[in-house]
Amino acid sequence: MDAQLKEIIDKIKSEGVQSAEKQAAEIVSEAEERAKTIVADAEKRASEIVRSARQEAERAERTGKENLAQAGRDLVLNVEARLSRLFNRVVHETTREAYNADVLQDAIVKLVAAWQESGAGEVSVQIGSQTAKEVETSLRARLGERLKSGVTIVPLDGIDAGFRVSEKDGNAYYDFTAAGIAEILVQFVNPRLGEILREAVKEQA
Repeated sequence: MDAQLKEIIDKIKSEGVQSAEKQAAEIVSEAEERAKTIVADAEKRASEIVRSARQEAERAERTGKENLAQAGRDLVLNVEARLSRLFNRVVHETTREAYNADVLQDAIVKLVAAWQESGAGEVSVQIGSQTAKEVETSLRARLGERLKSGVTIVPLDGIDAGFRVSEKDGNAYYDFTAAGIAEILVQFVNPRLGEILREAVKEQA
């Protein structure tokens, strides 16, 4: 009886230990699986956070570069416009100053001579009213006989400096006023000025 009882008790202990060990193994296995899931989820979340942060940084950098580039373009255009206005003023002032009495008379005499020798008809020379007061007498003396062959001098209030020459029938017309010549210079040089400025900015970029 005692031997049987002891055998039964030993069997119960053995089965209990095996059951406990099995249960413990299952608990450990389940814990390991849950830990793996938690780690995987954490890694995934961390990866998403890093990717989102990187994308945001790239967007910010791209936006910053675009804003900087736009600011640079605006600055170049602003400087170009200011330089163009300054250049226009300098060209007009310089051209007007270049037309002193001697230069004006030389230009008119040579142009009228060349025009008449080319077979042109009667010629009208238009000069500013104020300039006419200063040079008309000496200019008429220099033109001499040409005045008798159809050259007339016409003072006009709208001409600041320089002169205009035209055939009396209006078929040909040339503007040698300071404003006219300055405008030609401005149209020719201003685009080149802008190009030079933009090239200089590119080289510094």
